[in-house]
Parts: sequence; structure tokens; C-alpha cells
Amino acid sequence: MYVAAESGKWEVVQWLIEHDADVNAKAAFDKTVLHVAAKSGNLELVQWLIDHGADVNAKAAFDKTALHSAAKSGNLKLVQWLVNQGLDVNAKNRWRTTVLLAAAKRKKWDVVKWLIDNGAEE
Repeated sequence: MYVAAESGKWEVVQWLIEHDADVNAKAAFDKTVLHVAAKSGNLELVQWLIDHGADVNAKAAFDKTALHSAAKSGNLKLVQWLVNQGLDVNAKNRWRTTVLLAAAKRKKWDVVKWLIDNGAEE
């Protein structure tokens, strides 16, 4: 399932989950398909995964959240939606990289501005 997600084969991922694959299964570096979907910036898929039982609070290796991945993607609507689901705008990974810093490193300035306007620090 993870290979299909990394390859952008979302219809395969959805089919597998609809046929009882574990939506929260972890692959390399403890990533779930939710992390991959968030990294791709695919809001509809992230919503679909959560509607089908994906753990919005799942952490990949080094405490990386789906919000870190979404911020890197630059999809502001996805970032906003995840924050509205209760994810912490000040979440830090093992190296203390915040969601704000993750977006700034990739020059996703609209995401950076929104995060700051919504309480992100550092």
C-alpha cells in the first residue's frame, strides 16, 4: 500500500483500504499513507483517509506529523484543515523543527504567514 501511495497510485490505496488493508499500517520510517498523502498536498485524499480511520495524530519516525508534511507541500487549505482537526501548529519533531520552519525551509510563504497568524512560534 505504501509503495502505491509513494507512486501516486491513490486508486490502488483506496481499493486496498476498502478491502480491509490497515489504513494505519506503518512503512519505512514509520510513515503511514496519511503522511504520504499530506506530503503530496492532496486534501481530498487526506480527508478520505481520515474518514476511513487514519489516525490524524500518527507520528512518523523522529516525531514528524502529517502537519509537518502538509506544510512542506505548501497546500494552505490542507494545513488549515489539519489544524482544524486539532493538530498543533507548534508541533516539533525530534530535532525541534516546527511546522513553521518546515514550511519556511521550502519557501511556502502563504503557509508561513497563516501559521504565524494562527499562533505558530519559532
